[in-house]
This record gives sequence, structure tokens and C-alpha cells, in this order.
Amino acid sequence: MKNRIATWSAAAALLIGIATVILFRNTTSGAVWGRLVDRVANSKTVVYRMTATIKEMPGTPEEAVTDILRYAKLAYDQGIRVDTHSKLPNKTVSTHTYVQFDEPLITMVMPEDREYITMPLTNEFMKKMERENGDPRFLLTKMMEFDYTPLGKKIFNNIQVEGIEVTNTKMGLALSPGLGEGMFDEVTARLWVSVETELPAQLAIHVSADDGSLTMDTTIDSFQWNVPISSDEMVPRIPESYKRISRSEYFAGREGRIIIDVLALFAKMTDGQYPSSLTTQTIAKEFLQAVSLKSDGSSLPPDEEMVNTLLQFQKVERLFSDMINENKDPAYYGGKVSARFPHAVLLRWKSRNDLYTVVFGDLSVLQVTPQELEEFESTSHNPDK
Repeated sequence: MKNRIATWSAAAALLIGIATVILFRNTTSGAVWGRLVDRVANSKTVVYRMTATIKEMPGTPEEAVTDILRYAKLAYDQGIRVDTHSKLPNKTVSTHTYVQFDEPLITMVMPEDREYITMPLTNEFMKKMERENGDPRFLLTKMMEFDYTPLGKKIFNNIQVEGIEVTNTKMGLALSPGLGEGMFDEVTARLWVSVETELPAQLAIHVSADDGSLTMDTTIDSFQWNVPISSDEMVPRIPESYKRISRSEYFAGREGRIIIDVLALFAKMTDGQYPSSLTTQTIAKEFLQAVSLKSDGSSLPPDEEMVNTLLQFQKVERLFSDMINENKDPAYYGGKVSARFPHAVLLRWKSRNDLYTVVFGDLSVLQVTPQELEEFESTSHNPDK
């Protein structure tokens, strides 16, 4: 089941964008559908709201439900802004993402942590955005193979709309061949288009996998097409008190950074060695042994800095235990890996979108797929052991 979760998670994200354009085959059955493709492609701006309810999102406990609220602004000549609020089982997380075409730059602001990250906007990332964020100019060419069922007309938010429905589990496969056929139990998308403007008014998607144990229901609505978007809205305004973090720090997350900081402190005191396990007792014992050796065997008084350090050790054991309890598949190889082996896997755990966060012997961090992790861990951790 867990291997299927990884692929389903990525596929579900894709389907949020897919369904905006999966519904345009058989254009002769209605004039509105014949003109919709061109009207969407020629739009200069669009603003919309997305709500999603996800059951058993990767990284959450079994049966847990995650609610996501997202507001997006796309100005094709300026950039993209997406404000996301995710209500997880035990907390609510907000992010503000800005894509600036003229820089080109991506900035993600995380208010709860008072942090932000900036990354260059590469061609590879832009292609990924086209696949996953519903750019019709890309998706239409991929999705024209799917037939739809007309749903007729109705009144929606005081306007007359016309709808169509696609039910086809191969929709995800068409956009991302690497997902594999048969991943989904059900994929259903309904698109309602304004009869007056001939532009989308609402999109509803239902996805299920693993015999219905994994589900996602998404609604995209409140569309505003070709409205003015101020350039000021598309530029991040970051408080001076916020800390800029690196890509490695971002991939590691707050919990991972606490563990990495402790490992860095330990390695500094032990000339590149890491604790043999992440229990508080082991870390403290081996750390104090190293302190004693550096002080010629004499016992040092427990000053305030030492006490704070020991408290951090306790956090590490708790955080690693949480990873185990949350089924994040963690593993630690400190008994085999030291800083002398910078490319060996020191620590890993399952993170966002069911990718794995990997900490190497030099404490660098990378996010990898399960297949890439297997390759990394198949190499010898320590040639001397």
C-alpha cells in the first residue's frame, strides 16, 4: 500500500491541473466547447479559489483528513502568486508562493516559521508547473484523447452554466507516463462553463485509490478571467525579521533541521563522528566522553551552554520517535557513517509528497524518490566497515 501512496500523491497533485482541460474532445457537440479551448488559451490573467479534502495524505496518520484552501493569481506576462492554507490533523500551515518571470525567481514564504526560501526559476521547473498547475496551453494537447459526457445546463451562482463529465482512470497516465497504469480506482471530473462568457465557472474532481482508502475531492471555482492584477501583488514583501533558509534547510523541515544541528554539534566535538544511535542516553554519553577527552579527562562543570545542549539531545530522540510513530519510515546509520564519507546516507525519512529527505555524511540534504533512495542505500555506507 505504501508504494502506491507515493505515486498516488504525485498523481493527485497532477489531477488538480489536468481537469481544467480534459473535457474538450468532441467539440462538435456544442458551440461553447468548440470555442472554450481558444478562449482559455488567449486569457491574459485568471484568479481562482481551490478547496481540497484529502483522506490519508502521505505523512499523516491513517484515516486522517487534510483540508486545503488555495487562492491563485496568474498573470501570464508577470508571474504567479499562490496563497495556500493547509489544515493538517494537528496544525494549520500557510505558505505564500511567488513566481516572478522577469527575475526569474521563485520565493516561498512560511509565516508560521518566520522563514522564506528563494530558488532560481529554471526551465525544468517551468515545465513541471505546466504539468501540475493546469496551464491549458500545455494540457490541452495531452488531454484531447478523452471523451466526455454532456451534463446539460443549470443555474450556478446566479449564472447559467453548461457542464460535461469525464470518467477515466487513465487521465493521470496521459500527463505523466511514469505513474503507471492502474494506479487509480476512480477519477471523475466535472467542468461547468458560463454560457455567457464561455469560460470555466467551476471544476470538481474526485480521485480515489487503493480501494477507496485514499481519496481526494477538489473544487476549483470563483474564477475571474482577464481581470487587472497589480504588479505589487505579484512581488513578495518579506518582513526583515524573517530568516532566509537554504534549499537543504527547506527540504529538511523544522524537525529535520533540529536533528541536523545536533549532529553538526556532535561532529564538531568528535572530529567528524556521529552518535551511534539517536537515543538521548547514547548521544549524551558519547558526547560527554568526547568532551572529557578534549579536556584531558578532567570533568567539566555543567554550565548553561552544556545544559542547553543536553536538552537538544532530548528533542532529537523525541523527533525521531515521532517519525517512527507517523510511519515516515526513518532510518539512521550513525554507527557506520562519519563526515569522512560525504556521499553516504546518514539519515533519511519520508517527507512531502512521499519523497524521502536524505541527510548525507557531510550533512547536506536532498529529496529523492523511493527508487533513488534504494540506489543510495545500496552502496556501502563506510568502506572501512
